[in-house]
Amino acid sequence: MKKLILTSLFFLLLTPAFAQKFNVGAQIGTNISSLAVPNSNARVGYQYGGFVRYGGRGFIQVEANFSRLSTQLEAQINNLATERDVVNMNSIQFPILGGLKLITSEDESSSLRIMAGLGVAQIFDVRPNTIDVDIDDINRTQADLQAGVGLDLWFLTLDLRYQYGLRSVLEQQDGSPYRILSLSIGAKL
Repeated sequence: MKKLILTSLFFLLLTPAFAQKFNVGAQIGTNISSLAVPNSNARVGYQYGGFVRYGGRGFIQVEANFSRLSTQLEAQINNLATERDVVNMNSIQFPILGGLKLITSEDESSSLRIMAGLGVAQIFDVRPNTIDVDIDDINRTQADLQAGVGLDLWFLTLDLRYQYGLRSVLEQQDGSPYRILSLSIGAKL
């Protein structure tokens, strides 16, 4: 985690071609998440955090977000019965995205952006549930690929993003990475 933050800062400081504009902002949004396992249903969660964006037409964006991920899982209780419940996980996410402004207004106050990058997340809490999934059942450190589109309107930002997990979330079940679709609105400060 420390290396990721230091590497991000290094690239931000060494990209004068991208450093034409510097924005700091806050954002809040909603997400729909699920695990890539049988009998997992997507559920709605939420997220909030902040971002730093360097650049002109090309940009780098670094974020720190609190995220509540929610999914409905099914667990075998005994040979005859299964039980379903919602599993809520709280995490801190650190995406690093590179992007390109496809369309920019003449005064550069508004733009349509595309972006992609990597994210690292630390799951630090699993809320109580009836199927007994707890923090000890989770691979706490996660990584993902992210891609999305964004819109800047003066000081407001709107981002739609997809996250594809690279590591199983459930320790005892290989092939259980998360999939997240998020929509957030923010303000440049």
